[in-house]
Amino acid sequence: MFDAIVVGSGISGGWVAKELCERGLKVLMLERGPEVRHGEDYSNDLAASRTPKEDQIPLEEREKHYPYHVGVSYALFESNKAFWASDYDHPYETAPGKPYRWIRGYQLGGRSLTWGRQSYRWAPQDFESNLKDGHGVDWPIRYDDLAPWYDHVEAFAGISGDYDDLSQLPDGDFLPPWPMNVVEEAVKANIETAFPTRRMIIGRAANLTRTTKTHQDLGRKRCEGKLRCAHGCSLGGYFSTQAATLPAALATGRLTVVTDAVVTSVEYDPARARVTGVRVVDRLTREGRTYSARMVFLNASSINTATLLLNSVSDAFPRGLANGSDQVGRNLMDHVSTRPIVGRWPGFQDQHDPGERPTGIYIPRYANVTETDKPYLRGFGMQGGGVRTRRAEAPGGLPWS
Repeated sequence: MFDAIVVGSGISGGWVAKELCERGLKVLMLERGPEVRHGEDYSNDLAASRTPKEDQIPLEEREKHYPYHVGVSYALFESNKAFWASDYDHPYETAPGKPYRWIRGYQLGGRSLTWGRQSYRWAPQDFESNLKDGHGVDWPIRYDDLAPWYDHVEAFAGISGDYDDLSQLPDGDFLPPWPMNVVEEAVKANIETAFPTRRMIIGRAANLTRTTKTHQDLGRKRCEGKLRCAHGCSLGGYFSTQAATLPAALATGRLTVVTDAVVTSVEYDPARARVTGVRVVDRLTREGRTYSARMVFLNASSINTATLLLNSVSDAFPRGLANGSDQVGRNLMDHVSTRPIVGRWPGFQDQHDPGERPTGIYIPRYANVTETDKPYLRGFGMQGGGVRTRRAEAPGGLPWS
């Protein structure tokens, strides 16, 4: 009998397991995909032996297995395709005229191995917008409630960034920032001169610019800027389940990890009016089994978590567990993105480039913050970066997202 079951081993699942284990609970982590061992099972070395062009997945295979990645995923390569779920092997349907790009990673560590690592806090106004402009349901918490947890996460994960003193983008517990290059410094000066209400800052990223004792105790080392993050980092230079939360949880001696375990539903005991465990199908043998615990945490990403709740039908919950509102699985919003807008700036060939860097620049939201003349509510931020032409045009695009 476990105190808690954590379904999913990605960024949030790893965090839940770590926090619970460190508080004395006996935890079972279930992952639907195979084990990925830190360092041993990464594709970093294989990627290093190929040029980005040589490492591209053949077009026919890409269109069959990864159609929703085309044009949007800078981090999918032949050498690391095992870290990306095949849309052919795991098909899904969308409503006509409403496409949805569901980018998944079914392995231990989930998408913590391939994420873009950009890490920003919500601002106080982000928690209040629903109430003030009448769109959406008011948040039950405010920024001040979450701020101590932002501090806690940033210190452990290691977030690099500058102290920018922006109301719409609160500062945090940062490691030293990565430097801008000369072109970015010139662009920054031009933007902030032409638009005094806008700022351009260095992107805040979960890549270690230096290590603290906490990072050293986990065996993590400073990021070397090799820009093969989506292949796994043996140094632990960027935050992932394998580099950070998993070893911290395992060090307590209270964590059990079971891979290849596809959770199909959550068990509910109407007599006790509480969840009692989960039902699982072994991915390899197709055998079913049940795990029991006093608590169950669903960290299987938004869509799969909703799927588990909807699959957990009972007399008490005919529309699915915790779905009295009939809103579970609805109101999903995709990650809004577009193809990059690229411009050329001649010159600077005699200027030093500080080298490869695992982040870009960020223009924080200004619409309806410092500029109030917009014909819409709320706003947006923009990511980008200045790189040598050969890198901007290389297959795979820019190394951040």
